[in-house]
Amino acid sequence: MRYDYSIVVTDTGSDIDIFTGECEGSTPRDAVENALNERTDWLDDEFANLAPTIEITRDTRFEAWRAEADSHGLGIASVILLPLHALPENWKIDQ
Repeated sequence: MRYDYSIVVTDTGSDIDIFTGECEGSTPRDAVENALNERTDWLDDEFANLAPTIEITRDTRFEAWRAEADSHGLGIASVILLPLHALPENWKIDQ
């Protein structure tokens, strides 16, 4: 399934980055991992011992999935997955 995503990444130096885009996954977890892979290096083999813990919840109010990822030393991320083309234009960040 394809999703729109919005991700807020905070690294250990307290720098905050906000990204939006599209991702794909057979499950919401796969889609979150694909979004993280696109925007961070947390899932690279060199950081295997710091692999993120991902908690996903369903947000029925917005028909979305929310995920919190903690990389155990590299940073944290909050991800919102919405059905493809459901992310409002004013939420999108130009890359």
